[in-house]
Amino acid sequence: MVNSASFRKQLATALHAEDIEIRQALSGGDINEAYQISLSSGRTLFLKRNRQFKAHFFKAEAGGLAALRQSKSLRVPQVILVDYIEDSAVLVQEYIDRKAPSADYAHQLGLGLSALHRNTHPSFGWEKDNFIGSLAQNNTFVKDWPDFYAEYRILSQVRSAFDANLLSPKDLKMVESFLKAYPHLVPKEKPALLHGDLWSGNVISDEKGAPVWIDPAVYYGHREMDLAMMKLFGGFSEAVFSTYQEHFPLEANWQERIPYHQLYPLLVHLNLFGSSYYPACRQIWLSFA
Repeated sequence: MVNSASFRKQLATALHAEDIEIRQALSGGDINEAYQISLSSGRTLFLKRNRQFKAHFFKAEAGGLAALRQSKSLRVPQVILVDYIEDSAVLVQEYIDRKAPSADYAHQLGLGLSALHRNTHPSFGWEKDNFIGSLAQNNTFVKDWPDFYAEYRILSQVRSAFDANLLSPKDLKMVESFLKAYPHLVPKEKPALLHGDLWSGNVISDEKGAPVWIDPAVYYGHREMDLAMMKLFGGFSEAVFSTYQEHFPLEANWQERIPYHQLYPLLVHLNLFGSSYYPACRQIWLSFA
């Protein structure tokens, strides 16, 4: 139990506090428990807890947050502690007092995203593997984006979905046809530092109404990946995209390529949540059959 005396005592010791108070359960997404906690000093922090994973799950998230912070693109909550206490991986970070977005929130977010994507690397991938939701994300460095996208994004998820009987042999052939065409469909880009899981719930507004990055799945990839994810479930105003285009324009017809880059998060959702996401996946590769 998160409010058990033993858990609170061990967490307080790790935080160098006399005691902690579990003040309020918060939304932690689909896979984590989340709480607002107070230290004996009066400081308020944010606690995430997961009983399915070891500490490396949150170490990967902490590494992603550190990379976003180093990009100097937008505010990122400070990580206070990553540990394993009793039966749980825990992540404690700065508590962000969420307020309504400011009048220039969309402009700040578009500008921040363009600044994030200007961080580059010689190869596509990341220094360590991490997670997308609760699924492992292989980030082996590769020089060529279509090769990276095929092997470590699409095929890795397709194999899992096939093994779970969510895809058929016919689907595999259509995916293969899509991947053969893909290098001719997308413009060449330098590797860009991506948030990696950029749906609207992973950007919050702080006490000043300014955007804050949370819950990343970072890697160096094609920057259209973040834009496509933002378009997948909505929640971002057109002002975000127009500001981005003003400061870091995408190649022409990027909107037409959105489905090609939405395939990865849709396959992730297929593996996480089941067959309701199959029609959307199939629609993307159907024209390549």
